[in-house]
Amino acid sequence: MKARPTLIALAAAAAVTASAPAFAQDEGGVQNLGVVQVTGQSRVQQLQEVPITMSVLGAETIKAVGATSMAGLDGLIPGLKIEASQPTQPEYSMRGLGSGDFGIGTDAPVGIYLNGVYAGKTGGALLNFNDVKRIEVLKGPQGTLFGRNAAGGALSIISNEPGREREASVLLRLGDQGQRHGEALFNAPINDSTAFRFSVVREHKDGWQTNLYDGSKWGGDDGWGTRAAVKWVGENTTALLTWEHESMSQKPRAIIALPSDEKLATNPFPEDPSTWVNPIRKTFTNNYPFALESRRFDGVTLRLTHDLDFATFTSTTAYRGFTAQNVQDNDGNGVFQTSLSTGNFEKNKSWQQEFRLNGTTDKLDWVAGVSAYYEDAKQQTALYSNTQTVDLVVGNASGGLLTPFGITNQLASLFGVPGINVSGLPWTESMFNTGKYKAAAAYGDVIWKLTKDTNVTAGIRFTHDSKSFSWYNPPRIAPELDATLAALNGGGFFDGVTANQADIAQSFGVPLAYLQAALAANSLSTDLGKALQQLMGSNINFNSPEATNAVVRSSAAWNNTSPRLVIDHHLNKDTMVFGSVTRGYQAGGFNAIYKEGISTFSPETITNYELGIKGSLKEAGLFYTASLFHYDFNNLQSIGTSKSSEGILTYIVNVSDQKATGIDLEGAWQINSNWRLSGATEFINQTYKRYSYAKDADTSIDMAGQAVGTPRVTATLGLNARYGMLGGEGSATLNWAYSSAERCNSETSDKYMCGSFPAFRVGGPTSRFDLRVGWDAPQKKWGIAAIVQNLTDKQYVAYVSSLGSAVGSRTANVTSPRAVAIEVNFKM
Repeated sequence: MKARPTLIALAAAAAVTASAPAFAQDEGGVQNLGVVQVTGQSRVQQLQEVPITMSVLGAETIKAVGATSMAGLDGLIPGLKIEASQPTQPEYSMRGLGSGDFGIGTDAPVGIYLNGVYAGKTGGALLNFNDVKRIEVLKGPQGTLFGRNAAGGALSIISNEPGREREASVLLRLGDQGQRHGEALFNAPINDSTAFRFSVVREHKDGWQTNLYDGSKWGGDDGWGTRAAVKWVGENTTALLTWEHESMSQKPRAIIALPSDEKLATNPFPEDPSTWVNPIRKTFTNNYPFALESRRFDGVTLRLTHDLDFATFTSTTAYRGFTAQNVQDNDGNGVFQTSLSTGNFEKNKSWQQEFRLNGTTDKLDWVAGVSAYYEDAKQQTALYSNTQTVDLVVGNASGGLLTPFGITNQLASLFGVPGINVSGLPWTESMFNTGKYKAAAAYGDVIWKLTKDTNVTAGIRFTHDSKSFSWYNPPRIAPELDATLAALNGGGFFDGVTANQADIAQSFGVPLAYLQAALAANSLSTDLGKALQQLMGSNINFNSPEATNAVVRSSAAWNNTSPRLVIDHHLNKDTMVFGSVTRGYQAGGFNAIYKEGISTFSPETITNYELGIKGSLKEAGLFYTASLFHYDFNNLQSIGTSKSSEGILTYIVNVSDQKATGIDLEGAWQINSNWRLSGATEFINQTYKRYSYAKDADTSIDMAGQAVGTPRVTATLGLNARYGMLGGEGSATLNWAYSSAERCNSETSDKYMCGSFPAFRVGGPTSRFDLRVGWDAPQKKWGIAAIVQNLTDKQYVAYVSSLGSAVGSRTANVTSPRAVAIEVNFKM
């Protein structure tokens, strides 16, 4: 009699685990590693036959780690990093390439595609998983087939389509941190040619961090989504119409101040890392009462496929639209005088059309197509503060001399003007951007079967991009302040200040000439009264003179040709070697936040060289992929911060040239019908070829040759076990993800974004285990499972932000602690 280990024994046995690629499973339950079909090259192919570096995550892998979106898969594909603390502004990077820019003026080098439709980089790029079949991760430039937004790689999310069988299922998950997750699916034929599929997903989690300001819980999720699809199959034609909707409304990411409230209230400057506290704690203080991250998303796609005599014709028509906001506290503390909050508001609509032909002959497998894309984007970036904070910022920038609101209060008291207090009044600034983008492309890709064992793939894409952009940063909004200033001005207060500025300077303990020199050095009038009005009436962050009084517009257009050449050769029926040279392209863009004149960026280009091998020892159940790559990336656009002359940090878009050399390894071993071991790793050395870091207004550092920051090693390991048990099947999966330390450089060290401090370390090595132990009834009619994310309860400082340093409050964000959930599922 075969032994049937308990669930606890299975969990103990799964002590070494990692994310495994998607594997097919036959009726007997034996996992077959060699039949995974993918469409990353716009063709249906076997994964092991595709001559590019590619990983696949199937529905079972997603389920095993309890992932509800791409955020839950971070670290499970070496070389792919997903920073998703802001769902409306996620950051993807692949092989070290990513922008991190939230502005609508630039694109990201990693393209996110949902069923072949580009999802953008902000509000539509991180949706909850809803009836997902698999996720294909294509590393390296994918511009020939995916387009201009895949210069660094592509993530292709594939959903299930309506089928001919009646199907219904429900999944419920309850866990700590107030997690309540539910999924429901219904699929049914309508008639002999038509089928309907509908799914809904609901995700809620209270969170694990307590905001001391009001006792609320942060670090959770709250959203729901639906997907409906109708598929009609005729004699030669197939039509698939899908509609997707998602709504989300939750607390934004928790911003945690590193200095104590006591230091910030008494002596915020200079910053002193030796006094910082460890941000890995379950309490923090965000005192901005209107913090919220929300999104409403809708998408409609119509895909028509028609078989011609010589090819298959496919038409894809898609619309995507969303509104999103992300309002958050950026100082992370409870001190009023350091209040600094921001808001990002977006409204986006896009239309996409692609026509494609696929054909096959004895010697050729070819794809040809044309595509068009139009996007209408609007964005408001807002700064919320108060006049006491403005005094702190301007005063620090001027060495303590200029504190316009405090000085005005003092002078009002000195002149005997009663009831005047201009400190602590609300202060709001905004930058408004609009963007209208058009793109058209024609492409072709041919696999030439040169011999029985050798194929040559040649592809090319011609792209035309045109973009128009606008900036408008109106004067700050401060109605209570304006009312007080109007009363003072009507009484001749500021004229009196100017007339008596010599005596005033003496009362401040400085000569008049010194005061006037200080005013002139800050581009202010040397008349003190006028200088005070100028300071109190002008923006300190969004302060472009050209865009304050009128909307400033600009436009640009670019053309590009992106080719690829791939050669693959089968050494035998189970082993293939391949080599490729691939070009990638990304359209130029505009700096949405900080502008001096017209800020236009040139297109980004990448050239990637790759050698690889894919093979198997089928008798032993072993499958493997290995590749060596090198790329040169020019004009990469990435977000950064710089200190303005007024002392406040502002976002800027940096441009750099980078290069990298690395190795990707991936393998899986089906030990027997019950056990599967898998693993993957990436080694990479990424450095700057050209980059100048603007440390301040007067100092720049040439960083050519320095590390960009990408960790040298990322890896996963995995072990999955399945055994007959209690008439059904028991299973256990434990996933391990590892990253070596980030490579600090002059910029990240100077900004405290990488390194060790007395209380904590940022950018150090990380590891995470995720465990799933479950049991399914016969025919999988129902099942139950326990899911533990971050099994060892390790937390890390994810990053340190310099935004709050304008008020002396540098901040950090930390990773989530262990989360435990029980899951039940039913199929009918």
